[in-house]
Amino acid sequence: MRYLGIDFGERRIGVAVSDQAARMALVVGTIERRDDYSAIAELRTMAVERDVEGLVVGRPMHLDGRPSKMALRAQRFGTRLATACKLPIHFIDEALTSVEASREHRSESGRGGGIDATSACILLQDYLDQESRT
Repeated sequence: MRYLGIDFGERRIGVAVSDQAARMALVVGTIERRDDYSAIAELRTMAVERDVEGLVVGRPMHLDGRPSKMALRAQRFGTRLATACKLPIHFIDEALTSVEASREHRSESGRGGGIDATSACILLQDYLDQESRT
């Protein structure tokens, strides 16, 4: 089962995709978000082109587990995306993925594609790792 991982941002949305076996996340890139409608249309096209069967959207939670304003915004966006794509959606706490992505980006082993895309890759890999343990 192939998944599309999404790191939602008001200006840019990072995108990653899993391999068909859902073991490894790979960077796709970023899209510039002008509005929800165009971003959803572009992500839907990506999902169709890559034969995606599920969506994973990051929600930046506070360290104490409460949802941040951006987490609620990402959840609303993700729900609309899932409806438009007619795909199941999974939300994952993405707390600190931007910090980890920045660190990876500065190192030689960075995954490329920008910090937002690297964040999407990290959150998707976290989801895949959780699923493989269950």
